[in-house]
Amino acid sequence: QDLKCRVFDIETTGLSSSRDRIISASFIDPDGSGLVQLFCEDPSSEDFIVSQILKELNNCDAVITYNGNSFDLPFIKARAKHFGLSENMPHLWKIDIYRWLKNYWQLAPGIERLRQKNVEEALGISGDRIDLIDGGDCIKLYSEYLYIGRKDAKDLILLHNADDVRQLSAI
Repeated sequence: QDLKCRVFDIETTGLSSSRDRIISASFIDPDGSGLVQLFCEDPSSEDFIVSQILKELNNCDAVITYNGNSFDLPFIKARAKHFGLSENMPHLWKIDIYRWLKNYWQLAPGIERLRQKNVEEALGISGDRIDLIDGGDCIKLYSEYLYIGRKDAKDLILLHNADDVRQLSAI
């Protein structure tokens, strides 16, 4: 009860932490309050976004993620190393809801792909989601934001990232 816990998610330009970049990050309290969002306005400022993510993570004792032990946290760690910020990587309790569901949830074997949106559907909370895109769409939207000046793309990415952490807190 005395631990400060945050729900955490990132959006990236791909799956490779050596060649891809962080687009956005969202943090929310487990009760659904206190949303904090970070957005990389320009690829040249990714080091600043990584430092801000590390700052947020260092204010936590524990993080709740969806597949974060395999993706989000190693991605952050690799990008921090790339920018010489590894010393700021926090030691956290990590609660990976995906791993828990995969190993212990009785309904998991009946779900074709254990994606977060599929879990939301199985739990009957998918209607609470506002965004209509998925993580893969964020890559194209980010490119459109950067290179053709599509200003609403940023809002769509941030809405998706916010919905991911809001819904994860509900799960």
